[in-house]
Amino acid sequence: MTEVSDYLVLSMNKASVSNSVYSWQIPNAYYSDQRSSVCKVQLIQLNHTKAAHHEIAYVSTNLGVQNQYSAQLEGRNILAVLSNPENTLGTIQTGEDMSLLTSARPSLIQLTFNDNQNPNVKREPDSFVAVLKFTYFNPVETTRVFLDTYTPQISAPAI
Repeated sequence: MTEVSDYLVLSMNKASVSNSVYSWQIPNAYYSDQRSSVCKVQLIQLNHTKAAHHEIAYVSTNLGVQNQYSAQLEGRNILAVLSNPENTLGTIQTGEDMSLLTSARPSLIQLTFNDNQNPNVKREPDSFVAVLKFTYFNPVETTRVFLDTYTPQISAPAI
């Protein structure tokens, strides 16, 4: 499939912060109206620093995802698991970036840094910069693939 990508560079010093949730308003003018509604998001780069001991284990988001389930962290949309939560220097996720299906062209993006031991505890880094990659698929090709793989479920009426 043909893909078009948008990149958002999100820095801590440009975020609005409330209850340890970092938020950015993305202007509608940033996005092209020719983008498909089928989109995936990836956290492709993350650098954070912390002067003292911390236990940041994963980064979650407000973006609704359609292809992820987290047994331990129900209701959380996880963008990345950090490689070394005990490290006080910048860290990134390990392995393959998660490609999460989400709604296209979000106007609000929120990131939360979460504790390793207690998912309800939020951790605040001293500073960070994150890069999100939104990839949009060709809408005509996507529709064709969905139609080709769609299997209707027909059930007989109850007698």
